[in-house]
Formats: sequence, structure tokens, C-alpha cells
Amino acid sequence: FQAEADLEKLSAIEQNEEDLKTQALELYQAGLFEKSLDTIKTLKDQNDPDVVLLKGLVLKRLGNASEANRLFERVASSSGSVDTTINAQNLIDRSSSSASLENPYWLFVDLAAGFDSNIYLDGKSVSPLAGSPILKSAVGFGARFFGQDEYTAKLGYLLNWDEVTKTSDLRVVSHTLLLPLALESNNFLASVTPFYQYQTWAQTPALSKSGARVKINQSWASVDIGVDGDISTQNNISASYNYLSGPTRHVRAYTGFISQNWYLQVNYDFGVDDFAYITYSNGTLPLGNSYAGPGVRLVWKQSESWILAFNASDLVRSYRTPSAPTNKQRKDEEVSTAFRASYVVGPTVTVYGILEYSVANSSLGATDVVDKNIEDIRSLFGLSWDVL
Repeated sequence: FQAEADLEKLSAIEQNEEDLKTQALELYQAGLFEKSLDTIKTLKDQNDPDVVLLKGLVLKRLGNASEANRLFERVASSSGSVDTTINAQNLIDRSSSSASLENPYWLFVDLAAGFDSNIYLDGKSVSPLAGSPILKSAVGFGARFFGQDEYTAKLGYLLNWDEVTKTSDLRVVSHTLLLPLALESNNFLASVTPFYQYQTWAQTPALSKSGARVKINQSWASVDIGVDGDISTQNNISASYNYLSGPTRHVRAYTGFISQNWYLQVNYDFGVDDFAYITYSNGTLPLGNSYAGPGVRLVWKQSESWILAFNASDLVRSYRTPSAPTNKQRKDEEVSTAFRASYVVGPTVTVYGILEYSVANSSLGATDVVDKNIEDIRSLFGLSWDVL
């Protein structure tokens, strides 16, 4: 009888523990984070991965992000259930990606150098170069001017400088103002980023562009779905580039599969570049097109320091205006692949290498106004420094 009584007493204790865990979860979901934390502290098994995970979520809501991340890391490396450890790892990743929210200011510098086997900028009357060293640089800074619960608003500036050393005609400098607005709640993210961009080509004012980028993402323990897109209008500043004025629209729908050390994404792109055509001495080259095609992305966190990424896409572009003088309909298929290896030197410094290969198979060949069959290999080695 004593054994039965002890068993009933143990069952009652376990049931009480489960009731308290449920109560703590309900208080968290109701936004009563202090009361939820008080309830969690009354639980006997403070090492239960589910309890540790919930405590981390509560602490994060109470503003103690560093302690919350420590608890998430503890659960991710524990022997708890697969779902619990995956959820903890996802929370670590999301905390890392939004770490800048803890600091209202951000500043980064990115410098890279490399070689491009076939330099040619579509839309400019510059003959292709049979390879050239290239330099790329970027500087970005900004500040969060609003942040409350799940809502944030920032203002930022981005400077991009692309230098082709063999010809200054292909030097492109972009100045971009950004206003990211975001809603992030649990595993849901929605953001819209209005922007304005001003470009110079070879130190000559060329184009301005304004529009907005949109991102919607919903993630679960081992999968996420989302849509990225942008809509913008491009205007020529110089009459030399009047054919490049017009609206552009782009959408990418994707599904991702999440594991502790890797992320696999399959996506599909479609969009429209509503431009005119370039007039050459021997005819016209159409630029306005619609495009669509699939892609894939794989990211592997090989260790705490090494991150490897691979991207591939296959886009088919159909141009609305025939080329002259042959009246041939232009259609391009662009196959692109890219591999990136990043080494995290410290909390703010990353060095990386990029190798890109692309090939365009076009209906326009050597007998047309311009031969658009292009094969290109680009390599870059760079350093990124998150100053703030």
C-alpha cells in the first residue's frame, strides 16, 4: 500500500509540474512576462529543455537578450527532443540576424578585389573587355529611430563603388537612402523598405531610382516560406541613357528547409524590366523584357567560424521589341552559379571569397546588332567589418 501511495503522490507532483508549465506558457502568450517568469521559477526541474527554452523566451521579452541567448545555446546543445533543440537553434539564428536591434546605430565597411573574365555593362556603348581586375567597396551606416515591441523603423545610407581598372567608363557609384520598416512577431517577419538611389557612371550623373522592397517570411521548426520583391521606377539623369527609364518589378517566392547546421532553399523568380532599346549605328538592341525561372540556395555552417553558401539560377528573358535591322526576336537564357566561403575572424570581422560563373545563351549572335552570347567568370576576395 505504501508503494501505491508513493506512486500516487509522485503522479500528483508530476501533474502539478505539467499544470505549472502550461500556466507559465499561457502567461507568456498573454504577454504577462513577469508572472510567467515567477511561475517558471517555482518549477522543480529547472534543467528541463522545454522549461529552459520558455525561460529564454520570457527573458528575451523582458529585455535580457544575452541571458536568453545563453539559454537557447544551452538547449540547442542538450539531449532534449529534436523539436525543442531545433526551435532553440532557430531562436539563436534569429537573435544573431537581429542583433543590430540591440544597438540603435549600425556601421559597416566592405572591401573586395578580384578579376572578371568578361566585363560588359548592358545598356552602355562600351565594347566587352577580355578580362579586367575589379575593385568593389561598400559603406553603410544608419540608426533605428523607432522601436516598440515587434515594430522597428530605421534610416540608413549605403555607398557602393564598383571599379573596373581597365576602363573608367565602367565605374559605377551608387548612393542609396533606405527606410526599413519591420514587424517581427515570434516566427513571422514582414518588412517594407522604401528607397531612393542615385547613380553616376564614369563620374557622370546617369540614373536615379526610387521604389520599395518587400519581404514576408513565416518560419516553423524545420521549414520556412516567404516572398521577396521590389517595385521601382528608374529615371535617366543624362539624356545619353534615356532608354533606361521605366518601371521594374520583381518577385521571388521560396520555401526553405532548416536544420541545425544547414539551410536549403528552393525559389522561383519572375519580373519585368520595362525599358526601351539602345540605338546603335548598325541597328537597335532591345532591353525591355520579362523573365522567369527557378533557383536554389544552400548554406552550410561547417563550424563556428566557417560558413559555406551556394546559389544557382536559370532565368529565361523574353524581349518585347525585335532587334533591328534583322527584326529578330531576342530571347536569352541565363544560367548562373555562385559559391561563397566566409570565415568569421571575430564578432565584427569576416573575410570571404566568392567565385561566380554565368553563361547567357541568346538568340542574338555575331550577325546581329550585338552578340549577347556571353560567358563570364568572376572571382572576389574581400573583408567585411561591422564597426557597430
